[in-house]
Amino acid sequence: MIEYLAYSAPLTILWLTLAVATYVCIALGSAIRRRFALKAGEPEEKALNVAHGAIFVLAGLILGFSFSYASTRFDARRLLIVDEANAIGTTYLRASNLPASTADKFRTILREYAQARLGIYSHVTEPAIRQVMEHKSIAMQDVLWSILVATELGDTRNVQFGLLTQALNNMIDVSARQSAALQSRLPIVMLVLVLVVSFVAATLVGLHFERMRGLPGFLGLIVALLFATVITTVVDLDRPQAGLVRVSLRPLQMQVQQMR
Repeated sequence: MIEYLAYSAPLTILWLTLAVATYVCIALGSAIRRRFALKAGEPEEKALNVAHGAIFVLAGLILGFSFSYASTRFDARRLLIVDEANAIGTTYLRASNLPASTADKFRTILREYAQARLGIYSHVTEPAIRQVMEHKSIAMQDVLWSILVATELGDTRNVQFGLLTQALNNMIDVSARQSAALQSRLPIVMLVLVLVVSFVAATLVGLHFERMRGLPGFLGLIVALLFATVITTVVDLDRPQAGLVRVSLRPLQMQVQQMR
């Protein structure tokens, strides 16, 4: 259930579910306050305030760490797009070291390869299409490598082939890192921890509201919406090309256009 909400459900469903669950926790806290009729100045009230402060600090740290973790991974995917575009462009330019007929064939396959890589990122939310594109791109990597190896064996004295070999090897390595980054997500255990601490903190907020009516009820709604928004943003950052916040594919798109 949690895995579905985090990685498959629409963000609006996730946001509404979190908002409702958080508000229910706040209302539960308010009900507990009325049930035990805690009064200001009593030992129980002082203990509650201490627990409230400690848990809110913990909730802030966990939310901040989770946001930083997801943001770092988002930046890594963004930089990998730039690295891959540069690696493909460098390989395309260094293909001029090949014999004319071989260079034309090599560059034609490389253009198709760039299109396939772009298709992978454009269909992240469609596993079947993405898998086909990935297999196609890996097959083209093998073809490019075989062309280069055959050319090198035919002219072992040409040191310029070493530059192309290095560029092609880097292009393949970047694609592997990018594929791994697309499949790696925020661990469910970490997300569960974020939810548990957030709901406990929301319950403690409700303990300070004697009745969920009027201003306390409105403030409880605001708190619920804020918690839901922050957690949804953390999840959104860790949904590659599937949420509202997406890595720009512009560098790779521009590279594809320049290779035409």
